[in-house]
Amino acid sequence: METISQILENIPVLLQYYLPGLWTITVFKYFCSKEIQTESQTILACVVSYVLLSISDLLSNIPFLGVIKNSVLGRSGISIILGTLLALLVSSIFCAKWFSKVMVTLFHKTPNDNIWRDVLDLTHGSNLKLYIRDANYYIIGHHRNIEEKGDDSWIVLTEFIKHSKDDNRVIETHDGKEKDMIAIRLSDVEYAEIFN
Repeated sequence: METISQILENIPVLLQYYLPGLWTITVFKYFCSKEIQTESQTILACVVSYVLLSISDLLSNIPFLGVIKNSVLGRSGISIILGTLLALLVSSIFCAKWFSKVMVTLFHKTPNDNIWRDVLDLTHGSNLKLYIRDANYYIIGHHRNIEEKGDDSWIVLTEFIKHSKDDNRVIETHDGKEKDMIAIRLSDVEYAEIFN
């Protein structure tokens, strides 16, 4: 019985070496749409938590933060705040165009996991010409949004026009109607032409 109570007492101490790092990684993934494998995420969360706890120990030497030195909840709270700020800073750098240019110049690759973040202009929008597999038409429209979920990814176009593949005649038009949208499963797209 004494062993169980000791374990329960030590749970907050153990969680402080995991939760701040997990929170930091979650915030980073949210803002960057970056995928991190589950196996490596656990180890990475522990490493990030350890670094954040080390920084919070250094901060506890500041007089008004001295109360957190012996408090598990205080150290965890400061670590989570630091992790959030760090994740926002790193994600803003990671998503910046200049960082992508540096990566391409130095390493011949971008920091993105998928090609869409590299070729679509997510700020001003891109115009797309999508050829639909097993259909007798193609669609031209303005990129509105993209949902990245592996094989079940979708792209949304506004002001779209359907053209016949045979003679390029207009089958259906929504030109000038910004509120008209069409969602297309990316796995149904044979190929795409992108105009930025």
